[in-house]
Amino acid sequence: MAAADFDFARYLRKIVPDVSYTIAKLSGGVCNVTVRAIPLPRPAVSDNLGPFGIPKNSSIVLKYAPPFVAGMGPSVPLSQHRQKVEAAALTYLQQISHITGADSAVVTPKLLHEDHENHVLILEDLGSDTAPINKWLENGPPISTVCSVGDRVGRFLAALHSQRLDAKPAITALLEIESAQVDPSSVDSELTNKFLAHLASAGYGETDVAALRSLTRTEAEDRSINDTFSHGDLWSESILVNKDASVVGIIDWEFVGLAKPLLDMSTLRHVYSRCVLGPSPGLQQAGRALIRCITTSYRDIIVARGVRWTRDPTLRAAARHAAYVIVGHEIITRTEFWNEECRKRVIDSGVQYFGKATRIRDGAGDDGLELVDDVLGWTTLEGI
Repeated sequence: MAAADFDFARYLRKIVPDVSYTIAKLSGGVCNVTVRAIPLPRPAVSDNLGPFGIPKNSSIVLKYAPPFVAGMGPSVPLSQHRQKVEAAALTYLQQISHITGADSAVVTPKLLHEDHENHVLILEDLGSDTAPINKWLENGPPISTVCSVGDRVGRFLAALHSQRLDAKPAITALLEIESAQVDPSSVDSELTNKFLAHLASAGYGETDVAALRSLTRTEAEDRSINDTFSHGDLWSESILVNKDASVVGIIDWEFVGLAKPLLDMSTLRHVYSRCVLGPSPGLQQAGRALIRCITTSYRDIIVARGVRWTRDPTLRAAARHAAYVIVGHEIITRTEFWNEECRKRVIDSGVQYFGKATRIRDGAGDDGLELVDDVLGWTTLEGI
């Protein structure tokens, strides 16, 4: 069955038989098919909650996981266990929401129902007026609001990344996540092919391409500093904001797990690059303000909390090395987001990050705690 053929309306009739829904497909995520189910008007009744606490009078979100990447098709298989991973993550995030959300007021969707047999999750809807953060920025919110959102996201990520993982809820979640951990090799293979093709198109020879590929593979296989509970796939479509920014949410947790300290902060550069590509100087200004506020609040909190990798020069250098490789690989792999006339310069900038990683590996030293801004190098792509 093709991913698009899953009949959400029929599925819901079995779960909540006394409610009819309108189904609207949601854009954004690539791995799953995600829809919003909106209940049709019905007579007022006292039982507003259906099975599993599913609300009968408000919209819900459903995610179906086909046995492949939904946006790529059957040629890129992906374990359906990814929904078990997301379910465990969402359960854990609700248990620690008093910590991650205390200062940030950033939310994650509540898990309402987990159906392993049909590979469906039913989630709380964070709101029909929410949009991916890059789309929200295109609507021209005040810079003060943009900065507030950035500060909140930075605080949330800092709280998440500095969680102690020896408490029972964390141990339980990690055991469940590890037992169902998704093997991303098919997706990685697809991305690697893009990475290699883009380098070749920019004129890099076989020796250079092989060296960059080797550096990427070595970094991916080195799990010695994978000790930070991370989202794992944080990009512009993973952060939702509503019109007045009263709701800021982070979604799509199927690749959560222990990762390198700066993985999430490194992949966030996608938000910035989407803004650089934007049609107006105002969008570019908003993107810069957003990222500056995310990184500032994040850095201040993790340093104040004395997170281990910020205190140990060896770990700090390893975190910087990993982040440079991640950002370089991300820039080169995602080159299709850029206009054709500037792609060569974009790829060259990605290669520069690999050069920085190599210098760290060769003992060029540690630049200190400004590493968060330094590693991410948000402004590298300006003017391209």
